[in-house]
Amino acid sequence: VARGLSLGVYGVGMGLVVRSYGAARLGAIECTVFGFYGSVFMPLDGTMLDIARFTPMYGVVALARWPLTDGVLTTGQSDQPWAVAVNIVVWTVVFAVLVGVGVKRSRARR
Repeated sequence: VARGLSLGVYGVGMGLVVRSYGAARLGAIECTVFGFYGSVFMPLDGTMLDIARFTPMYGVVALARWPLTDGVLTTGQSDQPWAVAVNIVVWTVVFAVLVGVGVKRSRARR
């Protein structure tokens, strides 16, 4: 549920903030960028891993991998469960604010 909630709220926010013809394209591009910087496609290490821990996809992917890896990364480092949870909660709140801005803008147009 937590994995889908964060990115679901992101999708709703993009649909409300960006015009409908550009929302799908922009959302797909941003998800791809979030994926590369969130360590989805290949394991990151060093500075890139430190940066990745603050991206929206990192917490979601770490949570998805947790049953297989127990939080241990390929570099030998490990993720703390509370840090993964904080990442997901913070990004869900950020995307919920995006939804709030979109709803406010759509109601102002009426």
